[in-house]
Amino acid sequence: MTIDTRDTQRSLPPGAASTWHAEQAVMTWHGWGSPVGIGLLLIAIGITAVLIRHAVLGG
Repeated sequence: MTIDTRDTQRSLPPGAASTWHAEQAVMTWHGWGSPVGIGLLLIAIGITAVLIRHAVLGG
């Protein structure tokens, strides 16, 4: 599904176009750069560090 931004911008009041663009950027933000992706990455790094510590130093 594609959205024609020209039609949407015409119907917005002045000054709301930048807000609309920010909302569109947030909705398209996905992958490892998203807050959820970064959170999962940090958790994975923490678990890896703990497992390596246990492997090297022992339980």
